[in-house]
Amino acid sequence: MREYVKKIHFSFLDHENPDEVASYEKALFRAFYNKNSPIESLIWDADVKAKRLTSKIPYKNQDIIIARLADLIIGGVAVNYAMQEKLQLELLGFEIDKTEPDICEGRALFNTHIFDTSTLVALEMKEFMFNHLKKKNITKVYANCSEKRLRGYLILGWKEIGSKDFGALKAYLLQYTL
Repeated sequence: MREYVKKIHFSFLDHENPDEVASYEKALFRAFYNKNSPIESLIWDADVKAKRLTSKIPYKNQDIIIARLADLIIGGVAVNYAMQEKLQLELLGFEIDKTEPDICEGRALFNTHIFDTSTLVALEMKEFMFNHLKKKNITKVYANCSEKRLRGYLILGWKEIGSKDFGALKAYLLQYTL
């Protein structure tokens, strides 16, 4: 089972490389696109024809780790450091104390490749990113997720600290202390 995880390669997205960004955005589309969700439409710009989701948060303000199996992006985790700018969680109506020291915003955590070991991929991405955040002296990460993804975040150790209703759907504000 660990053999599979060893075949996965983690690296940082080169947001200056249009081909790599396109591959990442296509992976985001596979993971998150839902034409009927008012939540996703608030935080992503969708190009349905090209099957791409673009972040409403500038890539230059983020570190994005991508997980590849061969040449295919199968997962990713994005972290936003521009706490003085509009945050993704604010686009959903959540508020945090943005003056709190050593914090950042987790923007996306996804895994599109479905295997028995897919949970290990998410754990490996989390470990890779959190080790990176510790080197940057980040002590707390805030994030949001949909109800559909809440259980996965809770399994990874996040705490639910708020919620908002969007009709039949619900969004959650999360916190993770490193």
